Amino acid sequence: MVLGIFKGNIAINFRELLQFFKSADFSKAIMVGVAVTVPILLGIYFDQLEIGLAICFGAFWSSPSDASGSYRHKKIGILFSAALVVIVSFIGGYLDLPIYILIPVLGLLTFSIAYISVFGFRASLISFSGLLALVLSFAHQLQELEVYQYALLVGSGGLWYLLLAVVWHSINPTGEIEETFQETYLLTSKFLHIRGQLIEPGLDRPKLLSELHKLQEQLMEKHEKLRETLILYRRSSGRSIYHSKKLLVLAQLVEMLEIAIAKPINYSNMAVVLEKHPQFVELFQKLMFKVSKQLEEIAYAGKNKRKLPQNGELQQALKGIESEITVLKAKPNNENLSAYLMLQNLYEYQEQQVELLKKIKWLLDHPRRKS
Repeated sequence: MVLGIFKGNIAINFRELLQFFKSADFSKAIMVGVAVTVPILLGIYFDQLEIGLAICFGAFWSSPSDASGSYRHKKIGILFSAALVVIVSFIGGYLDLPIYILIPVLGLLTFSIAYISVFGFRASLISFSGLLALVLSFAHQLQELEVYQYALLVGSGGLWYLLLAVVWHSINPTGEIEETFQETYLLTSKFLHIRGQLIEPGLDRPKLLSELHKLQEQLMEKHEKLRETLILYRRSSGRSIYHSKKLLVLAQLVEMLEIAIAKPINYSNMAVVLEKHPQFVELFQKLMFKVSKQLEEIAYAGKNKRKLPQNGELQQALKGIESEITVLKAKPNNENLSAYLMLQNLYEYQEQQVELLKKIKWLLDHPRRKS
């Protein structure tokens, strides 16, 4: 048994390691490493280290704006960063002024660059790059290049990083979307698993409900991010079967969360009912945990359709609950009627979640069919 647990932990850790290597963060780290290293190596090889360093700085300062989001916004962000660091490096290189003039000019310039950050998260990263370029521009007197040459080379570094970003996107255009969907599947899986735990008597419900609310906020952020990315792609590049299918999958995930929010469970009343009918605890948890597990399997299946889970177990779990509810309904009294109505409502909610999960699997299993 201990050996089995050990092997299971190794398998989980290995799977997480592979997911890390496939992640957008790891890809960006590789890209930044290439963007920074290549100019320096070429500068050393051709005995032009100053040029290599200037291009390296430009690429490094443009990289923060390559944050997650739509491809169009990434390109605009990188170009804006490159333009900003060129202007800042040019101005900063010529700020050889008396101290009583330099301080107010520097304050105004710093405020202007920092003010860019009020326009959003990506804008704040662009602002950070501009401020960093301003600080380092004061070290220009230590370099052999002219100020305008240094500024233009810094801009070239930004364009060099943009080229790498465009090439990487052409190689792996759907990588970030797939990663965000995987995170959404896993968060939804955890959300539904906690919902299953909450019907079990004796657990710390306030703690679980607090965790549930945090997951709900995270899911809403993921849904908004996916919605923005997919809709902006449709507006800029037109319709595609892949993005249309992903929008439909997103619609099912959003509906899963909305149904859960729209149909809250009164756990105090439910605990009383389940205490008198304990067989339903295991039956409902079995179904809820299977739905949660299948979402996790979908997350790790990726584009491999063979790894998608089947519907058989879900249908059996639904039938088991339905038969027990039918038995309860056949015992007519006020107490059983109240329990029947509450359990029937919970059953219908779970049935809706199963149907949504089946739709997700169908969409993922038929990527070339038009919906």
